[in-house]
Amino acid sequence: MGWLEQGCYTINQEMLSIVSQLGPPTKKDTSLEKEFEQKEAQRFKAHPKSGIWKDITLQEHRSIDWIDGIHSGDKKIALL
Repeated sequence: MGWLEQGCYTINQEMLSIVSQLGPPTKKDTSLEKEFEQKEAQRFKAHPKSGIWKDITLQEHRSIDWIDGIHSGDKKIALL
């Protein structure tokens, strides 16, 4: 092991010992949880039939989740 590699290893060991002493976080960040819930709701929300969604007639197909399914090949494209 070279000098540079040994220095990095020593720093990592020191950081590991500090983090181990701190332990897990005691409280959760509620703002991140709220943001996750909002983004999850947006994913399944049906968009209005305007803009890029205007050609998709079925309301359940006008969602980010549906588009993601098409992109991943799980669903067939059924626009009309």
